[in-house]
Amino acid sequence: GAQGPTGPAGADGAQGPAGAAGPQGVAGPAGAAGADGAPGAVGADGPQGPAGAQGPQGPQGPAGAIGPVGPQGPAGADGTPGAIGAQGPVGPVGPQGPAGADGAPGVVGAQGPVGPMGPQGPQGAVGAQGLPGLGATAAANAAPGTTTSTTYTAALGGTPGANPSVTVSMTGTSAIVMVTSSASVTGNGNNTNTAYVGFAVSGASTVAASDQRAISVNGEGGASAIHYVTGLTAGDNTFALAYRVSGGTGTLSGRNIIVIPMP
Repeated sequence: GAQGPTGPAGADGAQGPAGAAGPQGVAGPAGAAGADGAPGAVGADGPQGPAGAQGPQGPQGPAGAIGPVGPQGPAGADGTPGAIGAQGPVGPVGPQGPAGADGAPGVVGAQGPVGPMGPQGPQGAVGAQGLPGLGATAAANAAPGTTTSTTYTAALGGTPGANPSVTVSMTGTSAIVMVTSSASVTGNGNNTNTAYVGFAVSGASTVAASDQRAISVNGEGGASAIHYVTGLTAGDNTFALAYRVSGGTGTLSGRNIIVIPMP
């Protein structure tokens, strides 16, 4: 027949034991991010932390430049001079200083009167007889003559007359020769031209004139010299004046030569 109505529910039975855990299911997809929540209230200040350790000291920087020196202030007023102290004792005598320069010579006094002549003294002993005198031969010519020769020559221009020369008969081989002359040289604005007067020897001996056995006049003037000539040959020797200039025109006058042969 037909099913009857459902009867009332029975009382719950006692809870059975828990079943074993089933396997973990697959994780579902991540849900959409939720909206940001409202900001929370500001929290109270936390306590102050301990002081950190002091860092190392940095290197010392370079010294700054020295500033300019300011101008010196004006000198202060002189103070009141102090009282003069008592005089000290006299010191020892110092060493003697150097002698002073000689004073100017005094005026020469007037010459005194000549004294009376004394008595004549006794006659002295007769001296030894001297050597025989040496004969001297001379020649001269005062007339002026001119030359422009830069080598020695016996010929002068103008009207000089005979050239002074002497011939001596010699027994020895040496002689003393004296030469004297006046001279002037043109073209000598800077005292650069000089006239020379020498001598040459001919005959038994042959000696050329040279500056080493000559007088020289630079510009204008007179001169004389004595020369000792050696190495001659005995016999008749003629000594004659010779002339030259270093430049310009030389005028020679008052020309003299003296020869003394030595035994």
